[in-house]
Amino acid sequence: MSIGTHERWTYLALVAGFLVLIAGLTWEGSGQELFNPGDYFWEIPGNFAPPELHLDLKPTAGGGLAVWLTTKNYNFTNFCSATAPNQTVVQGHAHLYVDGIKLASLYTPYWEIKGLTPGRHEILVWLNVLPEHRVVTVHGRPLMLKQGVRVSDQGIGVLAPEPISPPTGRLKNSG
Repeated sequence: MSIGTHERWTYLALVAGFLVLIAGLTWEGSGQELFNPGDYFWEIPGNFAPPELHLDLKPTAGGGLAVWLTTKNYNFTNFCSATAPNQTVVQGHAHLYVDGIKLASLYTPYWEIKGLTPGRHEILVWLNVLPEHRVVTVHGRPLMLKQGVRVSDQGIGVLAPEPISPPTGRLKNSG
């Protein structure tokens, strides 16, 4: 079976397109990288006390799951204002994910998750700085926590906290 001229040009165009894509992803000559960590993460400056985050999950009487966030050197705020240069405490909000899907932006340290289906679920929270909504990092590590829960006919059981590493795959917004 021989390859015709049309098929040959189609093949060459696909290969050329692939090479251009690869070159575009790796080209840094303009200083514009495709993925710039500074666009997504905010490292705590030296004049700030490093924030701390603690996650407490408790079943509620109504069959939901109470999410309590305790922070140190971090203030929740309900408006998008920049952290002033002379401040030493980070301000922002948290993002709450269930099984990789964003459930809410938390502007207070409490949220109740309702309607969890039977089975195991992963709860993930991280702190963001305003106004850019970048993830807060301390010494290069995102300030995030992950914990599992198991839902059954008997209720919700909270599992031991899990070691954290940056999320893999794509996280999705709900709705």
